[in-house]
Amino acid sequence: MTDYPSKILVASDGSDASAKALEHAAALAAAVGTELHLVVVGLISHWTHPDMLSDSQLERIRQDTRERLAVEKRRLEEIGASEVLAHDRVGKIGTEIVRLAEELDIGTIVIGNRGVDSISRMLLGSDAEDVVRHAPCAVHVHRST
Repeated sequence: MTDYPSKILVASDGSDASAKALEHAAALAAAVGTELHLVVVGLISHWTHPDMLSDSQLERIRQDTRERLAVEKRRLEEIGASEVLAHDRVGKIGTEIVRLAEELDIGTIVIGNRGVDSISRMLLGSDAEDVVRHAPCAVHVHRST
């Protein structure tokens, strides 16, 4: 059936909602035999422009992001996902997820509805909402319970 996405992108920030999204994306990819991509975005503060950071600050964010990506990729592999293609990004979370989806011609994005930073979410809006509004493809927002 051609309605199934050829590529799935799952975004994770280490939250409980993201863990559920990882499980859902792995099951979906296995069920329909699609390529599974994982992205972790290292957040630069909403109030800081990347050019304002020193090279060492930016490298520390990149290193933390790569470490978190490795943990999340292992988590996916432990629940049975095979051939996970991992991507790390640094920047505004919603923007980077959408940008990667466009670059990879993703068919479906899977994301949790709540991240680890609820204070920023209340002040600035949800990253999931940002992705839904700007994504070039279908978005599955997995609700945490």
